[in-house]
Order: sequence, then C-alpha cells, then structure tokens
Amino acid sequence: MAHEICHVEIPCKDVEKIAGFYREVFGWEINPIPEMNYSLFKAGEGVGGGFNLVSENIPNKIIVYIHVDDINGSLETVRNNGGEEVQPKTPVGDFGFAAQFKDAEGNLIGLWEDAPQK
Repeated sequence: MAHEICHVEIPCKDVEKIAGFYREVFGWEINPIPEMNYSLFKAGEGVGGGFNLVSENIPNKIIVYIHVDDINGSLETVRNNGGEEVQPKTPVGDFGFAAQFKDAEGNLIGLWEDAPQK
C-alpha cells in the first residue's frame, strides 16, 4: 500500500454554512450525513473529505488522513519513531476506522482503515 492521503477534515461551527461556502466558491459536491452531523465533500478529482463540528474532542485544525491497512500496527510504528497516539482505533459507522497521532514535530495527523468488505 502506498499510504496515500485519503481524506481531509475541515473543522467548523456550522456544517450547513461551511458546506454552502465550499459549494458556492469551488463547486464542490457536498453529501450531508445528518445522523452524524457531518458532511462529506468531493473536491473534483482530488482528495475528498468532510466537515466536522469543533468540540471538546475535535480540535479547530485541518486534519489530513493517511490510508493504512492496519491502524494498530501503524500506531505502534508511530510510537516507535517518536510520535504520540492521540486517538486510538475508533469505528466510524460501517465505513471503517479512524485514529489520530502527533508526529515527531507535534502535527496532528489521522489514520484511516477501511471496514472489511461484506
């Protein structure tokens, strides 16, 4: 696996407002997920992402997510190389799993692992 950047999260205080902004300014396709108070975006042929609400657990920082086959193995490698686990492997609906870490310089980065195919 090449470990591509697969998702970008842009924080917000109002999901509908920010979705409308990016739709109007850049023509992005927006797909709301009301039950998660979240919206996915597709930025043309580039990497897509989502808009998440800032909260006590969600920082007001843009976070890039790297696609991995094994989050727990990747987090171990992060720790062994001077990084720090911030959020352990967490299920995200039926889509997959997410985790977050700080790299050796303190940057917050996400990891994404797809859910097993049914």
